[in-house]
Amino acid sequence: MSHHPEYLSNFFSKIKKDHFYLLLALASGIISLRWKLNSISKLDTWLIGSILFILSFIIFKSTWSHFFYGFKRISLSSRILIFLFLLLTTLSFKEVFWRFYIDKFKCLQYAGASIGNLFLGIVFIISIVSIKDFPVSGQIFSWISKVTAMILNMKRRQFLFTAFLFTFILTNLISYFVLEHIPHIQDSISYLFHAKIFQLGHLYIDSHPQKQFFDFLFMINDGKWYSQYQWGHPFLLLLGLLINMPWIVNPLMGSLTVIIIFYIANELYSEPIARYSVILASLSPFLIFMSSGFMSHTGTMLFLAIFSFAILRTFKRDNLIYPIIAGLTLGFACNIRILTSFATGLPFIFFAFYRIFKTGFFRNIKKITAFSIAFLPLVCSIFFYNYVTTGKPFLFGYIVFNGEYHNYGFGESGMAWYKIKGEVFHKMKSSNPLTGFFNRNEDLTELNNYLFELPIPSLIFILILFLSKYKNRWDFLLISPMLSLTFFYYFYFFQSITYGPRFLFESFPGLVILSARGITIIPDFIKDLYPNSFSMERIKTKAVLLTLTSFFLLILVGYPYLVRFYSFDYWEVSTTIQKVIKENHIDNALIFIKFEYEDDDEEVHNISGSYHFGPWNSAFLLNTPQLDTDIIFARDMGDDNYLLKQCFPEKSSYLYHPLDGELTSL
Repeated sequence: MSHHPEYLSNFFSKIKKDHFYLLLALASGIISLRWKLNSISKLDTWLIGSILFILSFIIFKSTWSHFFYGFKRISLSSRILIFLFLLLTTLSFKEVFWRFYIDKFKCLQYAGASIGNLFLGIVFIISIVSIKDFPVSGQIFSWISKVTAMILNMKRRQFLFTAFLFTFILTNLISYFVLEHIPHIQDSISYLFHAKIFQLGHLYIDSHPQKQFFDFLFMINDGKWYSQYQWGHPFLLLLGLLINMPWIVNPLMGSLTVIIIFYIANELYSEPIARYSVILASLSPFLIFMSSGFMSHTGTMLFLAIFSFAILRTFKRDNLIYPIIAGLTLGFACNIRILTSFATGLPFIFFAFYRIFKTGFFRNIKKITAFSIAFLPLVCSIFFYNYVTTGKPFLFGYIVFNGEYHNYGFGESGMAWYKIKGEVFHKMKSSNPLTGFFNRNEDLTELNNYLFELPIPSLIFILILFLSKYKNRWDFLLISPMLSLTFFYYFYFFQSITYGPRFLFESFPGLVILSARGITIIPDFIKDLYPNSFSMERIKTKAVLLTLTSFFLLILVGYPYLVRFYSFDYWEVSTTIQKVIKENHIDNALIFIKFEYEDDDEEVHNISGSYHFGPWNSAFLLNTPQLDTDIIFARDMGDDNYLLKQCFPEKSSYLYHPLDGELTSL
């Protein structure tokens, strides 16, 4: 027994501080990621993060003293920027106030967990930068040097093809194995159904005589049957339907966007920045998962990215092809998401006006004419499509479906999703400056998480860039789409997190390029703060270790949890009903989907377009507009089901019970 203390003493003496720092960094990073991915409790995050943060003042005295020294050296404007960054991207005030009215303890848990998660990120950073002799650092940096040289020396076409192929394969794998090649969001289900209408050669079709059985969220079914959305994205999905692969459209567009990001970055900065931007884009879960589904944001982003590049080239080349491309892509993007396209494109339009004013109107008249000839017909198609579908050129499907409640601006607004006998059950009572702030603050908070899903704030690299003296006018141009989207959606009542803060997704190309810029200037930025304290070689080493470890945890921890989170029943949509039908050998059938809820009042939910009722979403997407498939799915209307059964007398009728997954014959 007397030898045990000496044995333990020898054991602990062999453990270097650097090993402890590395373990602490990995532990804090993994806990942070697990909280972001909803796999660790809020209370645990708050307690662990706070304890580690407090202990860090004792463990890392030298690091903290260096931090405060550098913080004192930055300007007042930089301190204000840091304060605003932490205020707007750390805590969702919407969640705080919402939870406050429901459960004050849970409100404190959430607020504490958000701050605790920030503390974990800080502990992760100071743990990494405190390491003096990183384990196997020689081998790591030798490998990094070889990989960097290979990336920078690879022929451009080979590099871009590799990046495209990597993104395309990864998004298709997720589309198949995680999302099961089906749309999971009500919006995207409606997009796909409308694409099927286009496949028939029509912009809309007549509603079924018993149309009430086929009501679905965001599908107008008032005699004409079509979605509330514009024609752009259904048209893109139609191209996939023509080859019986609609699920390939978004992966293709997301992969093409990665290539356009390269050309934008190369146009504004340098080829190394462009290549780093491509790598960051290909690793971003925000891009990968959004591009694996059916949502319209990926297509909007692609066409707006092409528009941005074409505008930049318009004033650097005399070739009229660039203003034509700019007009076509902006015009088409407006036919996908008009408000998003206007907000995202506006900074580049201002840039174009500035260049025209600076170089002379008449000198650019040919370019202006070329842009207008390409742009205006596509803008006019918006109003023509409205006229054909809604009957009025300035009446959008959004208003037809949602009525007076779907308004832009402050006042009484919202979406009348739930109606029984004319009474609205789910509607925002008002939209005001406070709700606008709450919604956009949550978007920024989630962007700080979802952009890269790192154990540190995802936007920290952009923050470093704008704190530094190395920012330039192009940096402000690239950040402006995110600021513009935030401003314009401030006056829009709705907010949604779908694969991330989707209303900011179209600003992704600029954000990822700025992130690459921020990563590359970290050593110079730190050297400016500590001109005589550290060698540049040491600073570069720490910057590389921090960045590499962050993305290593994304791949090792982040992606596996994200795959599990999105798998199979995201937004309660799955292929379960198809499996039940196959197991029961059902064919030539009419299947009514019963609206069953464990806790809620069924009457309130068994109405047109119930929002989060997964089984009906899962079933409706299997229907065709002509209702001519072997199995047809319909909403259960109780005693009125006989009305639809009379329309399909040759089919057997069943009732599907979602809670137990059983089919009963009617």
